[in-house]
Amino acid sequence: MASVDGDPAGLLTYSVVDGNWEIVSIHTEVHRVGVGSALLTAIEKLAEIAGAQRIWLVTTNDNTGALRFYQQAGFDLVALHRDAVTLARATLKPEIPLKIDGIELRHELELERRLRSL
Repeated sequence: MASVDGDPAGLLTYSVVDGNWEIVSIHTEVHRVGVGSALLTAIEKLAEIAGAQRIWLVTTNDNTGALRFYQQAGFDLVALHRDAVTLARATLKPEIPLKIDGIELRHELELERRLRSL
């Protein structure tokens, strides 16, 4: 959890899977003041102390802001899960919209930041 002037400003949740740390969600109340970057720095330090080899996450193809943010923070695109959102919409969550901001919502993109060699 991050705060600015004592007020809650952001939250990052994660899950440890086979010694690697998955970022499940990141939310900031204030934008463009370093809250998200501070949360990433904190999770990276904790993961390194725990001996993790990588931090990773999944986002969707329409989330261009997140893709920009994570790549600027040193994350690499490592996988495209083609039509994963289309499948989830058809089988699990029909409420997933077809488009967001004019972009068809279809794929999941996996990004990672290596902390040490595998």
